[in-house]
Amino acid sequence: MLDTPIFEVMNRLVTFIFIASLFLQCAATREAPEFLGIEKLTVTRFKGKTADLNGDAVFYNPNKRGMTLREVAIDVKTEDRVIGQINKSLNLKIQPESEFKVPLDATIQIGDIGVIKGILSIFGGNEIEINYSGVIKVSVYGVPRKLHIDHTEQLQF
Repeated sequence: MLDTPIFEVMNRLVTFIFIASLFLQCAATREAPEFLGIEKLTVTRFKGKTADLNGDAVFYNPNKRGMTLREVAIDVKTEDRVIGQINKSLNLKIQPESEFKVPLDATIQIGDIGVIKGILSIFGGNEIEINYSGVIKVSVYGVPRKLHIDHTEQLQF
């Protein structure tokens, strides 16, 4: 009785609707987490024309779904030149509609900014416009997604 064609079609239809709704739920995560800035930025070492920095990248997840942050790949730019990169692989659970912090380490090429400008900005309190652009990889219900980040801020040392 259950082998009749109508039950087979209904079984396939229910399976299709279930899978389609699962993908639609994953697609509901449309917005990239907002990059709010860097907190607790410290220079841990100067060596030649590079400086090692530590800090926390602060993001906000505006989505109604939680997600898992898998990777951060962001270029740090000033004056349209890449002066450093933030690359980190992790497994961080992100709650829906909440802020979260990602600890990071970066090596910045001070020589690319200009040694004099770099020294003056560090000791003189000048501001430098920094652009953070790249991709963060998240997974929602196990489905991976790449979300683009593009944020510019004035950094005062």
